[in-house]
Amino acid sequence: MNYKIIVDEKKLFQILTPLSGFCKSRFRFFEDRTLSYLGDAREPVSFCQLLARYPGTCRLCTECNEAANARCKKGRHSFSYLCHAGLVEIICPVWYKDIYVGNLSLGQFRRRGKQINEAGLALWADLTGLSPDRIRRAYMSQPLIDAGGIKGARMLLEFCVEKLLQEDIFYTSHQDSVNRVEQYIQEHLADPLTLEGIASQAYMNPSYLSAMYHKTTGMTLSQYIHHVRISRSIYLILNTSKSVAEIATAVGFRDPNYFSRVFRKKTGLSPMEYRRQVAAGRITP
Repeated sequence: MNYKIIVDEKKLFQILTPLSGFCKSRFRFFEDRTLSYLGDAREPVSFCQLLARYPGTCRLCTECNEAANARCKKGRHSFSYLCHAGLVEIICPVWYKDIYVGNLSLGQFRRRGKQINEAGLALWADLTGLSPDRIRRAYMSQPLIDAGGIKGARMLLEFCVEKLLQEDIFYTSHQDSVNRVEQYIQEHLADPLTLEGIASQAYMNPSYLSAMYHKTTGMTLSQYIHHVRISRSIYLILNTSKSVAEIATAVGFRDPNYFSRVFRKKTGLSPMEYRRQVAAGRITP
């Protein structure tokens, strides 16, 4: 039997946000199913926020996150690792009913006694166009951590994961049909997606599919499609130099203007404004 793991984002937010404030570093939960960070506990990390504004350096960060998530899928214990910039992130896998849900992370920190990598500094300056001095200052603003601190952070993350499980942040829904429908949508995001077409692929009556999906997930099929398309478009905005029209086509919008309206309704900004705001550091991805 396949399970769909539901995450109660409101409860997640209520637990992670105070912890982020207390530790002066961000706690983030990464959901493997949607490949996205959930909750609003995303306090800016000065150096990481700076690199996230530029596609070249943002891709380096994304590669580190993907490698860490892949490692989490293979184990059940917390660990620390160095990102491409040599900063320490502590991470803990989250398993629920023997299913990998995602991971909880804390960081990033400078390792006490470790200096900035000069070759890396030159690369980041080249990829961003920023002065090495500005990047160095942002890097040196990151909090320090030593071996004892890393050990304590791992213990804290493990306790936090136990708390999340105790508070029923995660719960299962036996929804093979929902899983198949959502997988089909994700794999055909650039194609025209209609209720009738999806129902045909799922071997269901369209009316039944619509009612079943809404009852199970709390959202309509159309809302889910828009959610996935906008989430994918944000990823493309942050990690590629594609134009708005190209991104619209890639996520299944035939009309770039309509795509911009839907994007603005979801984020409060147009796609171009969102890209500019991230580049200017006014919002954190």
